[in-house]
Amino acid sequence: MLNADDPYFGMLKNKFSGRIISFGITNKADVVATEIREDLHHTDFTITSSSESWKVQLRAVGTHNIYNALAATAAAIAASAPLDAVKTGLEDFVPVAMRSEVREIDGRTVLADCYNANPSSMDAAIKTMVSLAAGRRSIAVLGDMLELGPSAAEAHREVGRTVARSGVDIVITYGSLAKDIGAGALEAGMSKDRIFNAATIATAARLIKRLSQPGEVVLIKGSRGMKMEKILEEF
Repeated sequence: MLNADDPYFGMLKNKFSGRIISFGITNKADVVATEIREDLHHTDFTITSSSESWKVQLRAVGTHNIYNALAATAAAIAASAPLDAVKTGLEDFVPVAMRSEVREIDGRTVLADCYNANPSSMDAAIKTMVSLAAGRRSIAVLGDMLELGPSAAEAHREVGRTVARSGVDIVITYGSLAKDIGAGALEAGMSKDRIFNAATIATAARLIKRLSQPGEVVLIKGSRGMKMEKILEEF
C-alpha cells in the first residue's frame, strides 16, 4: 500500500516489484476519497475502488485520518475482504482518547491531541484546527516535541512557520523547546503580540481563558511527556 499523494510515491513504487495498491485524495490512485465533508465530530466521504464506490462516515476529523482510512481500505482489498466489512470496520472505528479528540469546553471547540507529537503530526493537527475553525478565530497551544535529537530546534521553528502560514490567530507555547515554535512563527511574519509562552500548565490554561472567546477553536498538542491534557483539567 502506497500513498499516491506522497512526494516519494514514484520512487517507492519503482523500488518495489510486488503488487502495489495505491491510495490518495489528490492524485490518481487505486483507492480514492472524494466528496469530503467535515463537521466537528465526523468526516463524510466517498471511497472509490475499481468500479465500486461507497460512502463512509468516519468518527474522526482531519485529512490525515482520511488517509488512514484509505490505507486500511487498501490493506483490506489486498486481503480480499468484502467491501461491506470494510465500510462497517471504518464506521465502527472509535478514536483513541486524546488523539484528534474534539470537545466542547466553556463554549470553545477544543481539539485535544495530547497523545504524542512529532513534526508531521503537528502539521496535520494545525491543518485540522484551521479546517474546523472555518473562519472562526483559532488558538494553537503547542508543547515540546520530545526525542528529536539535534534537529529539535529547527523542527520546532518549522512548526512555528507552519502556524504563521496557516493563518492561526494566536499561538501559546509551553516548554523550553516549544519556545522555538514562537520564534519560527515570528520569523514567518506572525506579529509578536499574537505569540505567547507559558512557563507552567496553569499559565497556559489562564492564557487560553484570557485570549479566547466562546465559539472559537483551540488546539492543544504536545508530546506525551509534556502532559498537555492537564491544561484541559485547569481550563
